[in-house]
Amino acid sequence: MEVVQVALYESDTSNEEFVEENYRINENEKLSKKKKLKKCWIKERTFDTAAEAEASILDQWSKHYTSHTENGRMVYYRCNKAKLRGPQCSVSIYLLYHADHDKVTIYKTEAEHDHHVDKVRGIDENVNKCIEELYNDGIIKPKQIIRALQARKKYGSHKISLGELEQWCENNQNIPTDENESFVVSYKILYNDEEYEDDEDVEDDGGNKFLGFLIFYKPKEIPPPSPISTPSQCPPLSPQTCLKSYNASILRQSLYHPSMVHNSAPATLHFWVQNKTGFEIGGPSQHTWGAFGIYDVAAKLDVTNFAANTLWESGLADGSVFMWRNLSKGKQYLRDAVDLKGIPNEYYDFVLASHVLEHVANPFKALLEWIRVTRSHGVLLLLLPFKDRTFDHKREVDRLEHLINDYHNQTSEGDLSHLNDILRLHDLAMDPPAGNIDTFRVRSEKNFENRGLHQHVYDQELLYYIFICLNLDVKAQFTWDLHNLIIGQKQ
Repeated sequence: MEVVQVALYESDTSNEEFVEENYRINENEKLSKKKKLKKCWIKERTFDTAAEAEASILDQWSKHYTSHTENGRMVYYRCNKAKLRGPQCSVSIYLLYHADHDKVTIYKTEAEHDHHVDKVRGIDENVNKCIEELYNDGIIKPKQIIRALQARKKYGSHKISLGELEQWCENNQNIPTDENESFVVSYKILYNDEEYEDDEDVEDDGGNKFLGFLIFYKPKEIPPPSPISTPSQCPPLSPQTCLKSYNASILRQSLYHPSMVHNSAPATLHFWVQNKTGFEIGGPSQHTWGAFGIYDVAAKLDVTNFAANTLWESGLADGSVFMWRNLSKGKQYLRDAVDLKGIPNEYYDFVLASHVLEHVANPFKALLEWIRVTRSHGVLLLLLPFKDRTFDHKREVDRLEHLINDYHNQTSEGDLSHLNDILRLHDLAMDPPAGNIDTFRVRSEKNFENRGLHQHVYDQELLYYIFICLNLDVKAQFTWDLHNLIIGQKQ
């Protein structure tokens, strides 16, 4: 049996766990005394995969916190039979996800349990029902729910460990098929030295500060669109976007963090499109939207392409019927992504674009058009390449300011200002249809006719701030295989 001495987690002040004892000196005074307790950790077992190690964790343990060291990521678990506030049980474990290989090792403290069995903490079943009733009544913010529970006098302890909260969030991130079922869109946990402007929501746990964001989405019924009337002109630029007066510090007050992105494909997208009317830019996309069943469940879906013959489609006719699996789903249009002339304002419940935006030289001009034809509370679902796994992997992600300048400079779709960089950095080995460098150059010089170039390179952070700039409410982000997906709702 191997016994090792390790630090609990990295901190600016100490690597030792502090147990704080409060005792009263006078009626109104409390002093805090801290005792340093070193823990001896015993190596229990090493697993070949993370899944095996995590499956071995019993119900008596709850995630407590995570730290990162040179040896790898360390996820600590507390004994959940001890109270969250106050002294913790002396027994705890942690999982070491090794930095240099895929194995995971479990360590456990050399100590005996020193809690009382009757002190199991968590949310009581009756309280859960009460919370559900409050949520259905429109009380959805955590602090509002706690105050309502206190007013009703129907609650036990509403305190759970941070690990239990994090685990609950992870278990409820998938978008449900039932549109009346709530789910967690995103959450963020801040530790120790991180700050947040609303201190009222910060919990203090023995010197560690935690802040959890829970964002729930409950859909509103969207009435069907009105019939198409006469063609409409593009509306003027909304003052609610950041394009008229861009200020980076103001825009980035909306916090982005990689943990907001799901690193897997969504289980379903039916929630956003079922029995609704949609419009696809550059469709159809049988390997993406088709695979998600969007064409099957949408009530109606119109599509548009920039020309009758493209690198991907041929023989298209404006005004013809768009067929999917021998069924008429809507109309086929021939419109440029940056100019949807003849398509009425606020007509569609959702707009789709699969691997289209990266081909557009003036993306903000295009997005403003897509938003224009989307009705209030409608959604945009955009798929773009995950550049690290495509022929763009050598290129840098574009800056938001660059895209904004393209908009104000009225950059046209015939723009070739990035051509030399694209030719230099494009990985032809990952793009066989492009041929050799000479063939690729000839094709690229005719980009206005074929639109084959990736004019810009995106990642999830850039997409997030583009949506924030355009006053779109980011509902979910996913990254898997070759794809980045972002879903945003029009205000």
